[in-house]
Amino acid sequence: MDTRGVHCKFGQYILARFDFTWGESEFHQETLENLKTAIKKTKNLCSVMLDTTGPELLVVNKGNHPIPLEADSFVFLTPDQEKEAISDLLPVNFGGLAKAVKPDDTIFLGQYLFTGSEATSVWLEVS
Repeated sequence: MDTRGVHCKFGQYILARFDFTWGESEFHQETLENLKTAIKKTKNLCSVMLDTTGPELLVVNKGNHPIPLEADSFVFLTPDQEKEAISDLLPVNFGGLAKAVKPDDTIFLGQYLFTGSEATSVWLEVS
């Protein structure tokens, strides 16, 4: 039986992660049906985690060096991944960003699971 979508098992806890940031709805529906079948067959409950925030936007930092950012400053995001990542210019992995955002949108750049206690994530406001 195909159980795509069941990604992790931690001890006695079973977790299925659905990543709706990519793929067709038919694929996700099929995965959900597979999960329901697996739950009925095994009689195990399963927690479900949904990732619905959209595609991940990554900074291309070829130098792999820290990039200090200051609150209330301006940062330009560029799809030109050959540019060096510096405090006021961040190359990103999404060429269609300029068409995908509008003024007052918020963009998150950072760790997959943002905790607020680390210094590698930032919220940016589009202006």
